[in-house]
Amino acid sequence: MTEQESINYIKRGGNSPFRGQTKEVKLTAPERIFIYGNVWRNNANEVYLGGGIRFGSDIKPDMYAQQNYEMIISDYKLFNTNGVY
Repeated sequence: MTEQESINYIKRGGNSPFRGQTKEVKLTAPERIFIYGNVWRNNANEVYLGGGIRFGSDIKPDMYAQQNYEMIISDYKLFNTNGVY
């Protein structure tokens, strides 16, 4: 992504837009991160390491959330609850 494409992606809310009561989320400064994925698939344990940029915030997505809202962008798909991409 170019810098402008990244900015547009963040403004759209990425793949997981904020769905809380707050109308606007102010994201903190970006941080370079690495994500460790330990996935059980096809009767085997697969370990993946991915990278990206994380933008945090100081608000929670809803009253049930334990962690503040964050957005992670990467050059490729990372992990979700269904496995790894």
